[in-house]
Amino acid sequence: MSSLTIDAPALSHLLASNVIDFLDLGCSTGKSYEYVRKATGLRLGISLDTDADKVAKCREVNDLSFVFDVARLPASAGSVSSAYMVHFLEHLGDAETARRIILAALSVTRDFVLVRQPFFDHDAALAGLGLKTYWSDWSGHRNRMQSADFLALDANPLVERVRAFGIDRITRSDHAAVLPASALPDQHDYDPQRHAQKPSVNIAVPCFRELLVVLERPTMTERGNIPLARSLSGLSARSEPRAATANRAAA
Repeated sequence: MSSLTIDAPALSHLLASNVIDFLDLGCSTGKSYEYVRKATGLRLGISLDTDADKVAKCREVNDLSFVFDVARLPASAGSVSSAYMVHFLEHLGDAETARRIILAALSVTRDFVLVRQPFFDHDAALAGLGLKTYWSDWSGHRNRMQSADFLALDANPLVERVRAFGIDRITRSDHAAVLPASALPDQHDYDPQRHAQKPSVNIAVPCFRELLVVLERPTMTERGNIPLARSLSGLSARSEPRAATANRAAA
């Protein structure tokens, strides 16, 4: 396909083909697409983003990469097994837009939606220690959803269960990702030449580099659970369960 842009009817036609395994939403330059295929074994996905330059780059790894506003996903119930949003939601304007996109993605999937993003749950606790993680106040991170925001989506009938995991725990302020609270926004790893001295303390509160959230559909089957189990297994050495809602089917 030559055109980078796709319209809603053409996307609906693709989704109705029943050959697409997953959606890669907010695909950027294609790293998320490669991650999904490697982690899950799923083979064919559609990658969508609003940035034409990034979509052009993504097309180098996925021919089915298009410029499209994922907030306007066409209704196509159960067309794909799963949808992935990898370091995408935090760049949206607000949590309400993110929730709308998550629900749209759930309406298109049979099995689950998986989100990976920076971890923001620890922001208030770290501030009390005079600390922050470098990504906590990036100007590009306008939507800083926390675990509780995702768990609240369990009230929607499209959701069977929500599980949240922390990835790569940070236990000491000496970690390079931790900055003094006085550091300017839009920074990266701690640099003693650029940043003020920070207290050297243990971090007792749950503090992680990433949050991973799985929103399971009521229609998820054992077959649909296979790519999810593969993805979680690949991260098991780095992840810790944070919270989960009740599994309605088991209740």
